[in-house]
Amino acid sequence: MNRPCKVVFILSTNYAGSHLLTQLLGAHPQCRSIGELHNYRKYQDRPDDRHSVVNDFAVNPWFAGLDSLPQQQWHPQILKTIQAEQPDVCCLVDNSKKADWASKFVGHAEIDARFVHLIRDPRALVRRWEKTYDSADAKRSQRRRLVRANPRYLLKAFTGSEHEIYLYKWLQANQEITSFLARTGQSANVVTYRDLAADTEQALQRLMPQLGLDYAVSQLAFGEVEHRGTLKKEYLEQSKRSEIRLDMRWLQELPEKAQEMIAENRDVQRYLSELGLHLRPDGLSRR
Repeated sequence: MNRPCKVVFILSTNYAGSHLLTQLLGAHPQCRSIGELHNYRKYQDRPDDRHSVVNDFAVNPWFAGLDSLPQQQWHPQILKTIQAEQPDVCCLVDNSKKADWASKFVGHAEIDARFVHLIRDPRALVRRWEKTYDSADAKRSQRRRLVRANPRYLLKAFTGSEHEIYLYKWLQANQEITSFLARTGQSANVVTYRDLAADTEQALQRLMPQLGLDYAVSQLAFGEVEHRGTLKKEYLEQSKRSEIRLDMRWLQELPEKAQEMIAENRDVQRYLSELGLHLRPDGLSRR
C-alpha cells in the first residue's frame, strides 16, 4: 500500500449517536464503515442475541485473518481487502468510541488517523443512564465508578444526587476524550448529536473537509450503502430508509429540576465554553 491507511476514529460516550455518524461517514464514496472494531474478538465469540448490535465479524471476508495480525495492522489489512474490489476506497470509519483504543494507532506509520469527538447533550445522557441503572446495586456501582475514573469527585460521589452522578459521569468521559486529543496533538473535530440529527447536511459539509474529504450528497442516502462490522439492532429498519429522528425524549422524561441543575452547572458551562458549544432548548449545539 503506497499511502497510509486513513482511519476516522469516532470518539464518544455510549448513546451519543455514533452509529448514525458511522453510517453517514461510511456512505461517502471513498469511505467504508467497519463498526466497533475493538469488539472484534468479543463479538466473534458471542451470538447476536446477547447484545444490542448485529455484527458480521465472523463471516465477512473484510475481517478474515485479523486474529493472526497485531492490532496495528488490522486497519491496513481490511483496507487492502476492500481495495482489491473497490480501488477508490481510501478511508475506514472505526466506531470503537474508546480513546484508549484510538491511542494504539496515533503516530503509526501505516495509519493516517483522524478523529471526531461526537458529543451529546448531557440532559439526554442523564435521562438515559437514569433508566439504565435502575437497581440499587447499579446506582451504587456508578458512584464507585465515578471515583475510580476521577478521585477528585470523591465527595460528589458520596453526597451528589443520582442526576449529579450521571452528569459528572458524562463530564468525565468527554473530558477524557478532550484530554486525549490535546495530549496527542490531534485536531479536535467536535460534532454534537443535535447538530448532526437536526441539520445533517450542514454538519457534514463542515466536518468532511476537516477529515480530508469533500462532502458528498450521497451520504444523506446512507441506507442505500451496505455497512459492515456492527449495527444497532434498534435502528436497523430506520437506517435502511436513511431516516434520522432527533431524539428529544429527555425533554419530557427528565425532571425539569434536573434539567435546570445540568444547565446551571458551572463545570459543565466551563467545559462547553472551551469546546465552543452551548445548551439550546432543543439540545447541545455549536455556538
